[in-house]
Amino acid sequence: MKTKLLKQRGFTYLELIVVVGIFSIISTIIAGIFVLYNTAQTKAKMTQKLVSDGRYIMEVMVREIRMGKIDYNSYITPISNPQTVLYLINPDEEIVTFERVTTGCAVGVNACLRVTKGVTDVILSSDTTNLLNLSFYINPQNDPSELISGIYSANDQPLVTLSTVMQSIENPDIQIPIQTTSSSKRYLR
Repeated sequence: MKTKLLKQRGFTYLELIVVVGIFSIISTIIAGIFVLYNTAQTKAKMTQKLVSDGRYIMEVMVREIRMGKIDYNSYITPISNPQTVLYLINPDEEIVTFERVTTGCAVGVNACLRVTKGVTDVILSSDTTNLLNLSFYINPQNDPSELISGIYSANDQPLVTLSTVMQSIENPDIQIPIQTTSSSKRYLR
C-alpha cells in the first residue's frame, strides 16, 4: 500500500514533457504577437511623424500662397502645368520660391523642400523625410491682372494645387501622398 501512494504523488516524464511543450508553444505565440504589435506601433509612429511633417509643409506653403500672389513674371506664360518651382510675391514685395532640391538636405535625405525668401534659403522639410515628388499646378495659366487689348487675360482667381509624395527615411516603404489647393487673398485688378 505504501508503494502505491508514492507512485501517485509525482508526475511522469511524459506528462512533464507535454506540459513543457505546451508552455513553449504558448510562449512562442505570445512572443510573436508581441513582436507584431511592436512592429505595428513603430510603423504607426513613423507614419504619424510623416503626416505631421507633411501637414506642416503644406500649412507653410498655403499660408504664403494666401498672403502673397503668384509671380507670373517669373514664368513663361502661358504656364505649362505641372511646375517644379512655385514663385510668389509676399506682402513685403519679396519673391518667395518653393522647390524640391537634392542638395543642402540633411544627411541621409535624398530630396527636401527649400524655401527662398529674398536672399534667405531655408530647408523646410525635416531630416526624417524624403520628398519624392513636388508639383505645382497653377490656374489660370496667364496673369489675370494683365490687360491685353483692354481685356483681362483671364477671369479667374489664381489657384495653386500642391501635390507631393513624402517618404520616411527610417522605413522607405512608408510613403504618403498629400495634395491641397489654395487661392491668394491678394487678387487685384
